[in-house]
Amino acid sequence: MPVIACQCQVCQSEDRRDKRLRSSILIEYNQHTLVVDTGPDFRYQMLREKVMHLDAVLMTHSHKDHIAGLDDVRAFNYQQHSSISIYGTAALHEALRREFYYAFTEVKYPGARGWIWKR
Repeated sequence: MPVIACQCQVCQSEDRRDKRLRSSILIEYNQHTLVVDTGPDFRYQMLREKVMHLDAVLMTHSHKDHIAGLDDVRAFNYQQHSSISIYGTAALHEALRREFYYAFTEVKYPGARGWIWKR
């Protein structure tokens, strides 16, 4: 992955393999779609791969490079007219509730549905 402001050979490379995004994985199995982590590149990755449906998210830990794209999951909530389950530890849940407090409130802005927390 290129580093901001770096002029080294790898960061300036035109080889697409040197242009990777932050780690995430999409799993499709038996008509279900699950994503592991939602980093800052989540939106771009979902658009690039033309993902049209999401059933659940598994979060590994609360570092920003693994959760920063969680807000973009709400586009799936809106399009699917349903909540999406998020799986992770209790500590992760508390971190997400702090970071994305507006998504966990009782009253949501029009058109948005929340997430369902699962351990």
